[in-house]
Amino acid sequence: STLFPKTVPFLALDTPGVAAEPEDHPPEQYSPKRLLNLTLEVSTAKLTAFVAEDKFITLASESVSLSWHGCSLQAYCPELAAGFDGNNIFNFKEVEVQLLPELEEMILHRNPFPMLQTLRNRVWLLYLGSVSVEFPYQYDFSQTLDEAMGVQKWLKGLHRGTHVQASPSCAPLPPDLLLKVQHFSWVFLDDIFEVKLRDNYELMKDESKESAKRLQLLDAKVAALRKQHGELLPA
Repeated sequence: STLFPKTVPFLALDTPGVAAEPEDHPPEQYSPKRLLNLTLEVSTAKLTAFVAEDKFITLASESVSLSWHGCSLQAYCPELAAGFDGNNIFNFKEVEVQLLPELEEMILHRNPFPMLQTLRNRVWLLYLGSVSVEFPYQYDFSQTLDEAMGVQKWLKGLHRGTHVQASPSCAPLPPDLLLKVQHFSWVFLDDIFEVKLRDNYELMKDESKESAKRLQLLDAKVAALRKQHGELLPA
């Protein structure tokens, strides 16, 4: 006789609802989706593009900050200037740009249009505290602009064949654009002589206002002295 009982063969028990994992394939682990966070700060930036031999466009900015978080983008610049051929034509202040997955304000704007297939869409939000457009005297702005448009069309035609265009039904909907401007100024500068006359007129007008203020202060002091010392002071 043996001291140990007869070995009972191992029976595999089928557990309902639990699938056995192969030994060479560990169970799949689902990790949370990672989001890209990017922050960029530039103290001074200047970009110059020559569209012709003697024509160029410049873009200068100061203290640019850019932040990218997931699907949202935010950029801020206190002052931005766009120049043509050395002339500062466009000046922007308090520039803020945002790319948002959706914006409640734009949903309200899209509601009155029943032909739209979607009520929600991505939004480019552009806020400008101040926009100033100033054209110098006898400067032909259109020549440089036409040259820039020609370069843009040439580059577009050059690289058009390298990208596979998707069908219109599969193409993503372009984002909406919401533009907010607090102050806008459009100026056509006159002849230099006329500008000098205008500056002199503005200076004389300011001096006249300051003189009137000083006269009012003097009259107020004289009236106060008369109340204090009586009518002995001459008029």
